[in-house]
Amino acid sequence: GGQRQRIALARALLRNAPILLLDEPTAHLDPDAEEDFLRKLKDLATDRTLLVASHSDTLIAASDEVIWLQPQLMPEDSGC
Repeated sequence: GGQRQRIALARALLRNAPILLLDEPTAHLDPDAEEDFLRKLKDLATDRTLLVASHSDTLIAASDEVIWLQPQLMPEDSGC
């Protein structure tokens, strides 16, 4: 699963950019494909900064640093 996603990820990784922003990069991959992607990502991430938005426990566990974002509750009368 996730053939289009894998192609898009490969293109992004091959650009050799110093910073990669990835939004849910393993969202449509099956568990085996996700593990394979993570192994390759670690190799390709050398000397790069990766910022990844993800709900994947596997991807989060493989990260060097995790920043958790929580929704901010807005008062009802704030006009937002």
